[in-house]
Amino acid sequence: MNSGINLFDDLNSEQINYVVWKNTNLINQFFEGKENIDIFISAKHHEKFKFLIKKNNWVEVKSTSNNFEQIKHYLFFDTNKILHIHAYFKLYTGNSISKNYDLTNFLNYFDNKHFNKEYKIWILNYDFQLLLFKIRTLLKKKSLFGRYLLRREMSYHRKELLNIITEIKKNKNSSNLNLKNIKIDPKDLNFKEYNNNDNYLELIKNFKRVNLLVSFFYELLFLINIFKKKIFKLKKFKLNKNIIIFISGADASGKTTITSDLEILFKQYFKTKKFTIGKPYPAFLIKILTKKNFFKKNEISFINNKNENLSYLKLIKNVNLSILRYIYSLNIFYFNRNTNIIILDRYLSENIGDINGPRITNNFKNSSLKKILSIIEIYFYKRAKYVQNEYKLITELETCLQRNRERHKEVIKTDEEISKRFKNYFSSKFKSKNQFIIDNNLSKKKTITDILNLLSKNINENN
Repeated sequence: MNSGINLFDDLNSEQINYVVWKNTNLINQFFEGKENIDIFISAKHHEKFKFLIKKNNWVEVKSTSNNFEQIKHYLFFDTNKILHIHAYFKLYTGNSISKNYDLTNFLNYFDNKHFNKEYKIWILNYDFQLLLFKIRTLLKKKSLFGRYLLRREMSYHRKELLNIITEIKKNKNSSNLNLKNIKIDPKDLNFKEYNNNDNYLELIKNFKRVNLLVSFFYELLFLINIFKKKIFKLKKFKLNKNIIIFISGADASGKTTITSDLEILFKQYFKTKKFTIGKPYPAFLIKILTKKNFFKKNEISFINNKNENLSYLKLIKNVNLSILRYIYSLNIFYFNRNTNIIILDRYLSENIGDINGPRITNNFKNSSLKKILSIIEIYFYKRAKYVQNEYKLITELETCLQRNRERHKEVIKTDEEISKRFKNYFSSKFKSKNQFIIDNNLSKKKTITDILNLLSKNINENN
């Protein structure tokens, strides 16, 4: 269960009063990044919990379908998984959409919990879990949405119920609840051998927090949000602000692989896109030009002669490239409002001779036309917006050379080309406001972990 996090160690050592109150059969899957867990936090420890969860690099996110002020979603970004906590500051439950009951003061939860030594986490006693399971199920059956979701997730609920019953039969962690009338058939989740289900709803009638009209409003809003998700192809969550993750690195440093891994990681939960502004062409055209070694020829030409004696045709091509890159940057910043995470494996510079910067050398020997072309080219690079943060990979030259020899790409570069590009990279300054240095000489996993930790801190500082 080595998840790479110490949140629960911190919560336990700081004596934060919390408890996993349902779906305790999913705790192992939670640590594997396959399921979430629901934890309820004592009111006197809310602020300390929020401090500790941010300290441990958990990031608060919003659901794209349904949100409540007193139920927060927190995610932890690991190298190959994302962990998800539902943090209940009030124990809202009931109708699956409106959560129309507040059971915060219904039971004394924190005096009826036990410590799971395997996971080192506090869990609500199973007899309490059974009572809440019964109430939750009855409340879901009172609404159309609830019944629909209950049927759709029947297997999910049966597993939860069977786990509770199994643990109770072991006589573990029992409290003083009277469970004689709670008999449940796990095959169909029907409650049997008691006189009236409404007796249990009578117990919680004073804990109803919203009426039928408000519940209907929540359900209507939920449907609207689901429709929006379909239209804009949104994922499960969104960050409070859209973010751009710009990874810079020398050629053969591994930045393309790293950005691809980050894209795979994030697109599970967020609407995510990866952009390559260095080659601002349609994907099909890039494939054609790559096969014809167009990019390799251009890079070699640029490195060798620095564009001092280029023909007018090539000068115009450079100006055209600056315009295309500027348009591409507009697409990134202004036409992807619904894209929550944008990943860049390179970005622009406005300095002549830098990687992805202006290419026309402007000096007193140039003709008037060349000077005009240079001014136009520089203008578009300067017009492009700055990105907020740059995650700069520091890689030794020998490491880059070794990785280049081992990698498989359509455009193969020689050691000499990698060395020249390496020097060019470290003399280049990209259009970023903040720069974060990352040692990239060890493993890919270590590099991605460092990027994710810095990213989480930056997100939390701006939330």
